[in-house]
Amino acid sequence: MIDKKDEILSIIDTEEYKVEVHSKEEGNGDWGIFVFVNGVKLEWNWSGRCIKTGYGNHNEDILTIKNFFIKNKVKVDDYERSKLCVISRMKCTPDEFKKVYELLVNHNMDLIKMTGVGKQEKPKGPNFEGTIFEPLKERGATIGGMMGKMVCEVAGINRDYLLPEFHTKNSGEIDGVEICPDTQKPITIYECQSGIHYGNYLDEHHLNKGLHKYLYAEEIVNTVKKVVFLAGGYSNSVKNIIKERRTELLNRDNPIEVVLLKTTKKENKIGIVEVVL
Repeated sequence: MIDKKDEILSIIDTEEYKVEVHSKEEGNGDWGIFVFVNGVKLEWNWSGRCIKTGYGNHNEDILTIKNFFIKNKVKVDDYERSKLCVISRMKCTPDEFKKVYELLVNHNMDLIKMTGVGKQEKPKGPNFEGTIFEPLKERGATIGGMMGKMVCEVAGINRDYLLPEFHTKNSGEIDGVEICPDTQKPITIYECQSGIHYGNYLDEHHLNKGLHKYLYAEEIVNTVKKVVFLAGGYSNSVKNIIKERRTELLNRDNPIEVVLLKTTKKENKIGIVEVVL
């Protein structure tokens, strides 16, 4: 079982879901791997040679999870003593794990709640604790002079022509807009993820604002050449959406570039780098 660790990890989207490995190498026990997917704890357990789900879920939810697997033709062993849903005891394979994982990813069951055991956590990038930016929040840190300078340098924005908190008539307030020195028209949209100081990954709300709501504002759509995002990181699903949209936007008569930036942290110093898709 333990020799399948890398195969199991390759199945899980580790950028979308937080994974914990418990092995001798990690020094935190030696029993397996777990990941929370849509409110369900999914374990690949090499000490018990099985796949387990439902640890920490409400008792009624265990039955819901069990029936869900049975409906989707996944064999579930009877294991009522521990109030877990155990799959294919003594003969589980990575292919079985992949089937269970993908079912949980693609189906959000109507579960009651977790019962105190750690809930699913989204991965995060670096926070600002212990850095010069710690006292600041999103706007002050990302549009202010110090971080704004880093954003402009990495993204190729002319800092002298970056307007913060740019109000549009009908599409809301954009975090920042670079205007053309000659025409005075917007040529770059800058959108920062809220909670950047906590390391929050780019979510669908901010993604849609940058590539839909703001991009097609009447003040923007005819002159914009670039959309820049800043976040603590990017999940694989968000990256896939951006890849598709970037291809479409680059094929316009007036091409639009999409630039992804993320924060880094080293020796209590925040940096910014470009993410290459």
